[in-house]
Amino acid sequence: MYSGLIAIDMDGTLLDPQGRLSEANRSAIAELRQRGYAVTLATGRIHASAAYFAEVLGLNTALISHQGALLTEVDGARLHERVLDAGLVQQVIDLSRTYVVERGCFYSNDDVAVEDGSDRLNSDLLRFNRQPPQTAAQLKPALSAAGATKVMFTGPQAELERLYLLLQEYFANQAHIVYMERRFLEVLHGQATKGQTLRVLAERLGIARERVIAIGDEANDIDMIRYAGYGVAMGNAPQDVQKHADFVTISNAEDGVAHALRKFL
Repeated sequence: MYSGLIAIDMDGTLLDPQGRLSEANRSAIAELRQRGYAVTLATGRIHASAAYFAEVLGLNTALISHQGALLTEVDGARLHERVLDAGLVQQVIDLSRTYVVERGCFYSNDDVAVEDGSDRLNSDLLRFNRQPPQTAAQLKPALSAAGATKVMFTGPQAELERLYLLLQEYFANQAHIVYMERRFLEVLHGQATKGQTLRVLAERLGIARERVIAIGDEANDIDMIRYAGYGVAMGNAPQDVQKHADFVTISNAEDGVAHALRKFL
């Protein structure tokens, strides 16, 4: 019988601005696990990257990755997935062709493919995913039989904002479209959200919504913050995220996760 379930976003939340895991956050998580809480990571990163940090933290609860498209045991056993239809992937990519953006596809087997990505994009993907992306002259939905979890775009802010509005116009009823950090635009299955997959996990564990805690900092965290019985926004989160939270902690540069979790110690 668990005391509760805690879901923690990684970038901008658990990890500091340099992508490091602090001892304060690690210790607070360990103490709550000792008190009977199940702890999961809920991230836009691929499963392998989430699993690396889960192992560092000693977590054994299934992980939410690919923005909620996958729920996977730490050892890789897949419990739940929501992947994009190949035809929809092709439509999204085709619609983006008139915009000056870089394109990437993420797959449920953790492969990532990009179209002739810039050095910055390739470096970002290597840092986030802990493995280099594949490169392709042109993306094709069938690059992996495992299914595309999301299509990602990055580029000039003005181009991303114009593309975001166009994608919303064409695909809002078919897909979940997220624009984050003014740098990344992602298109996912309509039910691939952190909040919906957190609900699936809580139900699997037999944990009532009222005993779920969610901590995040970006637009892609809003639905899990709203789903949780106790939603926490980071001090570095935009106001549009903070307004949905029950509590706003300090920033990820100041061990905001540990600060929030101490309320339950």
